[in-house]
Formats: sequence, structure tokens, C-alpha cells
Amino acid sequence: MTMTAADGPRDMNGWHPIESAPRDDTRILVYRPRASEFCPNVGVDRWRMINCKKPYEGWAMSSTVSQPTHWMPLPPPPQEGRSFGGGF
Repeated sequence: MTMTAADGPRDMNGWHPIESAPRDDTRILVYRPRASEFCPNVGVDRWRMINCKKPYEGWAMSSTVSQPTHWMPLPPPPQEGRSFGGGF
């Protein structure tokens, strides 16, 4: 699923409520108000539904303590071969 910045309600910084996030394994940028050592405030995540011995449905990269509250589409990747002149 391709998401654009115009999809759905959002705040002034472009964050959407997590309830409107895609649930089709699309990678998105998420905000978690309760950060931890393994789950930073902002990171990439995706909704997963796994059917095995113990079915699971939820955010693949977020802990039960650090659940996301907001999301936005990932930006496009950098263009290959393009120099930014940052001197790094």
C-alpha cells in the first residue's frame, strides 16, 4: 500500500493517529511516547498478523509497553549517486 502525506487527518507536523495506520504489512514511521532501550520514540514499524501455534496480531517492532500512538509514511529513499556536499 502506498501512503502519501495527504492520506487522512494529521497534526501540523504530519503525524496521523495510529488508528488510521495501514494494517497490511506496510513499513511506516511511528511515534512511541514511552521509549525504552529497545524501542526508541521514533522508529520504523509495521502491523503483523501471524498465524501459528499462538496467533499474534500487532506492531512487529514495538513492545507492549512502547506502543505507537502516531504514524506517518516513510520518506522516499535518497537518490543514488547524489552528493549532498556535507563533507561527511
